[in-house]
Amino acid sequence: MIPRPRYWGKASNIDLWLFAPAAGNVEDITLQNHCQQDHSDHLSIAYDSKALQDVINALGSDNPGFQPACASAGPLIGNV
Repeated sequence: MIPRPRYWGKASNIDLWLFAPAAGNVEDITLQNHCQQDHSDHLSIAYDSKALQDVINALGSDNPGFQPACASAGPLIGNV
């Protein structure tokens, strides 16, 4: 049997966009839940090192206890 795909949503607590809470095979990740120095918004998530670490973990080892390194990041520009 082929395993079902897993999905996850990435957001910021200062995001202007909202997404539905996780259900079933979906995990929601909020950047600031693990790093208060991260001020990324919707546009800068693509340039945020913490978000990139989460993506690499999800596509690679998918370690459930993974904690990305906390780094200061600003809105619009991120930190990558």
